[in-house]
Amino acid sequence: MGTYHSYSQLILWPWGYTRKPIADRGERESLSRLARRLQELIRAVHGQTYTPEQSSELYPTAGDTTDWTYGVYGIPSFTVELRPYSQADGGFILPPAQIQPTWEKNRAAALQFVKQVL
Repeated sequence: MGTYHSYSQLILWPWGYTRKPIADRGERESLSRLARRLQELIRAVHGQTYTPEQSSELYPTAGDTTDWTYGVYGIPSFTVELRPYSQADGGFILPPAQIQPTWEKNRAAALQFVKQVL
């Protein structure tokens, strides 16, 4: 399961509601490895880096989709915070000229995620 938001160039995995990591070390490492692989695929397209981290490192959340799908159904789940990197670079308003490059750099990662999870 993946959701896309803006902005910050992050790849976030559960948990968002707590700073505690996923209890099962194997599952935690598996999600972390997959997030790093997605990071590599994104960087390979246009050279931009997305940072993989636990969701609560950005800020605590409640009712997050990735927490729900992973916690209730065990579905590997990520939230990808798209470009730009910061508010100073445009924040939530992505200029139209950046829509296509954003898709291009995330396509390979999205396809890898689907391939690996299914």
